[in-house]
Amino acid sequence: MDTETATGGADEVAAGGEPAGPSLPSIHITWVDVACVGPIIASLVYSYASIPIGPSLITRPALHSLLRASISAIITSGSYAAAGKLPLWQAVLAPLPLLMFADPFLYWTGRRYGRRIIDYYAGQDERWRRRIARGERFFARWGPWTIVASYFLPAPTPLFYIAAGETRMRIWIFALADLTGTLLWVGFLIGLGWSLGDRGVSIAEAISHYGLYLTIGLVVVVFALSFRRAWRMSGQSGRS
Repeated sequence: MDTETATGGADEVAAGGEPAGPSLPSIHITWVDVACVGPIIASLVYSYASIPIGPSLITRPALHSLLRASISAIITSGSYAAAGKLPLWQAVLAPLPLLMFADPFLYWTGRRYGRRIIDYYAGQDERWRRRIARGERFFARWGPWTIVASYFLPAPTPLFYIAAGETRMRIWIFALADLTGTLLWVGFLIGLGWSLGDRGVSIAEAISHYGLYLTIGLVVVVFALSFRRAWRMSGQSGRS
C-alpha cells in the first residue's frame, strides 16, 4: 500500500467517501496554556465552592463582597452603607478584585485561541461565517463600549472579554473599559441596596439566621439531582 492510499482515508468519511469537515487544530498543552486557562477554571470552581460561606457573612457585607462578590452581597453592602454601618468606599471597592480577577486571563484566552475557534466555526457553515463576520465588524467599531456595557447586555460577559482579545484590542483600552464597566455594575447594585436602606439591613439579618440551612438544602438537592442524572446515564450505557 503506497503512502497516498494510506493517508487518503484520513480525509474521507468512511461511509460515503465525502471529505471530512474542518476540525479544531490539535493543541499541545504547555505551561503557558495552564497559566492562561488555569485561573479561569480556578475562579469558576471557587465561585461554586464558596457558596456555603455566604450565609455566615451576610451581616458582614464588606467581607461578603470581598470573598463572594455576588449580587446579593453587593446589594446588601449598599443597604449597610445607606444605614451608616459601612463606609461607601468599602462597599464600592470590596467586590472589585474578585469580579475582575479572571478578566485579563479571558482576554489572553481570546488572543491565544480565539482565531482558531472562529476559523473552525466559520468553516462549518456559511451562516456561521456570516454571523462571525458581522460580529467582528461590530466589535471592531464598538468594542470598548461593549466591554463597558457587558454586565448589562443579554449575553455571557466572558464572551465579550474573549472577543476583545481575539480582535487584538489594546490591553490598556480593555483594562480601562473593564474597570469602568465593573464600577458601573457595582454602582448600580449598591444603588439598589441604598434605596432599601434599613429595610435591606433587616432583611440581611433575617436571612443570616436561616440562610445556612437553605444553602445546605440547596447543595443537597443539587448533588441528588446530579447523582440521579449520572445513575440514569450509566444505566443507559449499560443497556447499550
